[in-house]
Amino acid sequence: KEKNDRAAANKFAGRSILFFLMIALIFAAAVCFFAKKLAALTAPSVSGEQAEQIAFFIRILAAGLVFSLLNSFSCSLLDAERIFGYTAFAGIIYSAAVIVTAVFFSETYGIIALVIAVSGAHVLQFIFSGWRSRKFISLSLPCRNDSQLWSVLLISFPILLSNTTVEINQVINRALAVKLGSGVVSAFSYASTLMIFVTSTLVYSLVTIFFTEFSKASC
Repeated sequence: KEKNDRAAANKFAGRSILFFLMIALIFAAAVCFFAKKLAALTAPSVSGEQAEQIAFFIRILAAGLVFSLLNSFSCSLLDAERIFGYTAFAGIIYSAAVIVTAVFFSETYGIIALVIAVSGAHVLQFIFSGWRSRKFISLSLPCRNDSQLWSVLLISFPILLSNTTVEINQVINRALAVKLGSGVVSAFSYASTLMIFVTSTLVYSLVTIFFTEFSKASC
């Protein structure tokens, strides 16, 4: 029975990752298509060649978005299996890639090096976490009447709505901050970084472990 439960869980993980991969590809394609409008929305005071450059950066980051989602999915699987080390090290890979690029390549190639480093770091993260989580995934195509998958989507909808609202608020705040004078956007960015630092290092870390342990205890 345990072996059958494991096989069923692996198949569900495979269906889920393919479903969200399709969603991520569609979203990334939409971001690339509307890159110029997104550039105007996020940087309303910029125009001309600079606006084109921002749109180009957005398209590069959109490619990394797909691998970021795959990495998040792989890390969630590892957390559920109580394998926390790989998840923690995946974050170090991202930081190391961006820092190395900033130190050695930013002066020569400018901001484009950092943009490529961010997307490249997501690829490296997924290779690292995906290799470890591969034995927990049995790929199979999702179908429209998959009750398990639709149940997960229904349960996660309030969280998705909440996170989407937060991100939209961030875009609006930055758009308003641009009109308030020089230095305001930087100050806002630093404030957001401090808030994220606290929630990421303390709240998310503890909640991830507690949730896994509570789920195991309830079985």
